[in-house]
Amino acid sequence: MFNGTVMSENPFENLGETIRARLSDAFAVDDVTVPRQGASLRLRGQFVGESGSAFERIQAQLRALGLMALATREKGNTYLYIVKGLAPPRPSRWLVNLILLALTVVTTMLVGSQYRQACNNLIGGPISLDVLGSPLRLLQGLPFSLGVLLILGAHELGHYFLARRHQIAVTLPYFIPVPIGLGTLGAFIRIKAPIDSRRSLFDVGIAGPLAGLVVAFPVLLIGLALSDVRPCGSTVLGQSLLINGLSALINGAHARGWALIMHPLAYAGWVGFLMTGINLLPIGQLDGGHIAYAIFGRYAAPLATGTLLTMVALSLIYPGWLVWVLLIFTFGVRHPPPLNDVTPLDRRRRVLGLATLVFTLLIIVPVPFQVGRLF
Repeated sequence: MFNGTVMSENPFENLGETIRARLSDAFAVDDVTVPRQGASLRLRGQFVGESGSAFERIQAQLRALGLMALATREKGNTYLYIVKGLAPPRPSRWLVNLILLALTVVTTMLVGSQYRQACNNLIGGPISLDVLGSPLRLLQGLPFSLGVLLILGAHELGHYFLARRHQIAVTLPYFIPVPIGLGTLGAFIRIKAPIDSRRSLFDVGIAGPLAGLVVAFPVLLIGLALSDVRPCGSTVLGQSLLINGLSALINGAHARGWALIMHPLAYAGWVGFLMTGINLLPIGQLDGGHIAYAIFGRYAAPLATGTLLTMVALSLIYPGWLVWVLLIFTFGVRHPPPLNDVTPLDRRRRVLGLATLVFTLLIIVPVPFQVGRLF
């Protein structure tokens, strides 16, 4: 004969009426169910008043109980899933961020100095790595390095400050140094807590590209003003519609056999626009994926699938696209929903988001480099 206490498999099983009463001023409950799998409680009903502010009141009530809510709409019904709250995130260690930044300064200066040699010699072939033995020659890469890091830094700090404004726990930017190619694979911040709403998802997602573009435009324009057109064969760097237009406006049209020799600052601006264009693709965990999900919700999935198929098709022309396809699959093609997946974006944000996604067509570079050539 068992003489102990039988514990329920779901700790929420006896909390239905208590939570229902606590949330009555923000959510009118029609019924309460306990899912068979997973420790949660499901409430079906309707928000009282505006759904966004009602959800914030719900989260404040549940936080005192160590719980949190997820709001979703299924088959025309609004549901609240009540789950256990998350533990407070651990404080970030900024030393790793600083080391990666220092390494990225070195790798971008290395690439910048190599590019400077290529420009000086008016060639597009392989470049000697003897800059490693000459600190003064390495300093020639400072304009490129400074331009790239300013653009990437502004991009990530845009994400960082908007996340902090929405009280989302995030890390400082992590820069990714690479001693070849562009000198870096970009930078990222890590979000350490769930995104609470589509509005927060949109604001954090779009803040990075907009902040980066604010810096990339003057860097590119100054660089193009310092650039020159020389008789040196074909252009090796692929051009977007926007950069082509700005180059024609500033440097004028050039005949066959002549090419634009970008100043290192212009090259830094080119890199900034290239990375921003890729980041704005409406797929997965890219910034464009955040923006698209914030606007369309689960209906953004066909847009992501179409973008992915386009990238695969472009890889037949430029194999480098396969690297991004693999990275997207690694981090996930599907976008996770925010905690409040019910409240839609306001009209102003929808218009800004759609305009930004369309702007991607102007800055994307289908073939960034001629195959087999770096500059």
